[in-house]
Amino acid sequence: MICQNISALKAGCGTHPKLFRFQGKHLQVLTQYTYKTLSCRVVCVLLLCLFYCHSQARAEVAQNSFAYEQPKLFTRAGKLWVSLPLSVTSEDDLSALLRERSTLELRIDTLVQKKRTLWLNKDLAEQTFTSIMRHDPLSREFKLTHPVSGQVASDPLLRRLLANTWKKLELPLADATLFEPGEDYLVEIEISLKHTELPSWLERTLVFWNKDVVNSEHIALDYKVENAPVSR
Repeated sequence: MICQNISALKAGCGTHPKLFRFQGKHLQVLTQYTYKTLSCRVVCVLLLCLFYCHSQARAEVAQNSFAYEQPKLFTRAGKLWVSLPLSVTSEDDLSALLRERSTLELRIDTLVQKKRTLWLNKDLAEQTFTSIMRHDPLSREFKLTHPVSGQVASDPLLRRLLANTWKKLELPLADATLFEPGEDYLVEIEISLKHTELPSWLERTLVFWNKDVVNSEHIALDYKVENAPVSR
């Protein structure tokens, strides 16, 4: 198209050098404007594609979520513990993801605070528990590390593996000596499940990837020594 316009201008200008130089300047400006317009359109299309891919990734994450029973606080062996039976809503999707050689990390962050009315809450204890999960194609077993003991458990059935580990989860939070009778305390728990490693073939095909396997979950529990723990 641009070459045709140049030929037409040459024919219209004849051999007059000044007139052709005048038309050539306008043609150069027009060409630059056309290239800039095309570049802007290409960038816009790429941004739309990235936005669509990101939306699809978020939609896939939203299809699966954490499933857990009501957490309970209790004391044992001089410590405050939380019982947190944990799983996901679609264990079949999680199994398929692991079979594609993805490595996943369950991360549980806990924070124990003493409530204060006229000032910020006081931090008493903070811990992080992690559990690495993967599938071994040689043994055809799912394997994960226990968040507390660090021991490796394995089973050819993911559902049974989760039933014997995550669904029996109990986490130590703080020493019982930190709690005073009659005072109010807050236990906050943040749970996430993310990719730590993708299959090499998938890394090459994705422009970017969402690390979240499921949406993070936040739990807050009220605790008072003289009363039974109350969940909020």
